Amino acid sequence: MAARSETVLGNLKQLLNVTFGVRGTRNAASWIAAGGLAYYLIYVPEQQRRQEIERERLLAKERAVAAGLVEIDRARPIPDPQDRGLIKGAGAGSGGGAAAKS
Repeated sequence: MAARSETVLGNLKQLLNVTFGVRGTRNAASWIAAGGLAYYLIYVPEQQRRQEIERERLLAKERAVAAGLVEIDRARPIPDPQDRGLIKGAGAGSGGGAAAKS
C-alpha cells in the first residue's frame, strides 16, 4: 500500500513540475506568494472598480428619478400599422399628387 501512495505522490509532483514548473517546496512557496500578490494587486482593485461603477449608476438613476426625468425605454419601437405600406409624396393615393390636380 505504501508503494502505491508513493507512486501517486510522485505522479502528482511530476504533474506539478510539468504543468506549472513547480520543482520543490521553495518553488511552490514562490508560486503561492506570486498568486497572492496578483490577487491583491489585480483582482481586488478590479472588483472595487466594478462596485464603484455600479454604485455610481444607481446614484445617477436615483438623481434622474428625483429630478423627474423619465427612464429611457430601450424596448424596440412599435411599428406604425399602415394598410398600404409607406406613402410617399403629397396625394400619392389620388394618383398623381399636386401636379395631377392642376
